[in-house]
Parts: sequence; structure tokens; C-alpha cells
Amino acid sequence: MVENSILHGVRYREHGYIKIKIYQSKQIQKIIVAVIDSGIGMTKEELMAQRKTISRYNPNHVGLANVNCRLKLYYGEEAQLHIYSKKDMGTVVKFYLPLS
Repeated sequence: MVENSILHGVRYREHGYIKIKIYQSKQIQKIIVAVIDSGIGMTKEELMAQRKTISRYNPNHVGLANVNCRLKLYYGEEAQLHIYSKKDMGTVVKFYLPLS
């Protein structure tokens, strides 16, 4: 996820950041892992296409699809990747893990 933030986001900016946040949510009783960048972001159309791409294994887009498949395999559907993005503002990729 950090590699994607670099390759597809912040490397196209003169200045940028990548944050990794890991915290426990008391509301949903899960561990939340998030990678947040200030990269170039995605349009709504690009975001929808990316969400579709990671929903199933694709040999042309192995990275996030593989991570997503493994998360669902080990921790269930609730653990899948969630991607949020706005053009010229950045992207957030997060997933949820059970506390146990």
C-alpha cells in the first residue's frame, strides 16, 4: 500500500507525505490500518475502476488485488480494502482487522 502511494501518488508532487495510521476503534471493535497520502488522487471514475480492479484477482494488477484477496481469506469480507480518493488531494487505503 505504501509502494502504491509512492508509485501512483506522491512521486508526481514536488512535496508530499505518506502517513501510516494503526489504531483501535472502540465503536466497531476492530484494528484499523490506513495508508494516507497527499498524492495526485483519483477522479470518481478512476476510483470506481480501482475499486472494481481490486475486487478480484487480476494478473495485470497484482499488488492491491493480492492484498485484498489475502485479507478476505484470512479475516473475512469485513477486512477487505477500502479506498477513498479525491483528485489533486490524495488517497486513503484502509482495512479492518479483528481484535482477537
